Amino acid sequence: MRVAIIDLGTNTFNILIVNIEKGKKIDVLQKTKSAVMLGSEGLMTGFLSDKAFVRSFAVLRDYSGLIKDYQCEQVIAYGTSAIRNAHNSNNFIEKVKKELGIQIVPITGQQETQYIFSAISNAVPMDSKNYLMLDIGGGNNELIIGNGDQMLWSNSYELGSARLLELIKPEDPISPDEIDKLLHYFDEQMADLDAALKQYPVERVLGSAGAFDTFAEMISQKKRHKPLPLNSRYSTFSVDDFNDIYKTIISTSSQERILIPGLETLRKDTIVMAAIFAKYVIDKAQVKNIAQSSYALTEGVAIQLENTL
Repeated sequence: MRVAIIDLGTNTFNILIVNIEKGKKIDVLQKTKSAVMLGSEGLMTGFLSDKAFVRSFAVLRDYSGLIKDYQCEQVIAYGTSAIRNAHNSNNFIEKVKKELGIQIVPITGQQETQYIFSAISNAVPMDSKNYLMLDIGGGNNELIIGNGDQMLWSNSYELGSARLLELIKPEDPISPDEIDKLLHYFDEQMADLDAALKQYPVERVLGSAGAFDTFAEMISQKKRHKPLPLNSRYSTFSVDDFNDIYKTIISTSSQERILIPGLETLRKDTIVMAAIFAKYVIDKAQVKNIAQSSYALTEGVAIQLENTL
């Protein structure tokens, strides 16, 4: 069965086209992402702008072409934070269904955590020890504690990088006072994390694609002067490595970050919020090592779909 899976995120839209057959390894035919900044100009108000809708529709029109080219038998399109929270998202959903034939289904934060857990646990080798899994989005961030057998705890927080940018509108570079305000805000919004980590101490932080792809790529470029291997499911790096690039990210301006090897231009602003959030979680977890999973929501959907065959 040939399936197209689309993740309509707040910052980027991702499409994964795969062949899925029972008992066989999932065959990836196409995987690409496009910046849409769907939450720009209105994420905090709950009304997504006409400009954001135009950008998003243009990307889905291109994806519709890919779906036809690959003759996909099934299309799964999931809308996350921006889609599910916007008061006017139904207008966009109806337009996409009518003109492109793609049915967008908004999913909950809890559903996202299930897919993220499936993705990471199939990308990164895990055992009976507990791991803290993290997916940093534009609107929401998903945190999961689990092991190779099961998910033990999870929560979805409205603390995504685009949402935080719109909330505090930081200086460029961000100031120490603004970072402190963010950390206090995280304390207020994530009071349950300390209790969860106390109940389930973790061995390592596992980051899902997106911002963690960028962190891993920056570290590889800085330490080895070459990109990460193509098609690798995961990579590992130390907390010291992360802290090193964290200092670079928060101390540079938007224009300076464009020149940093391994940092995608589309993440030049959101990476600041993502790095501050990631460091907050890593420090809370008190771990020494981090793994980056190349698998994210789309792969998690494919894995769960394969399990139902």
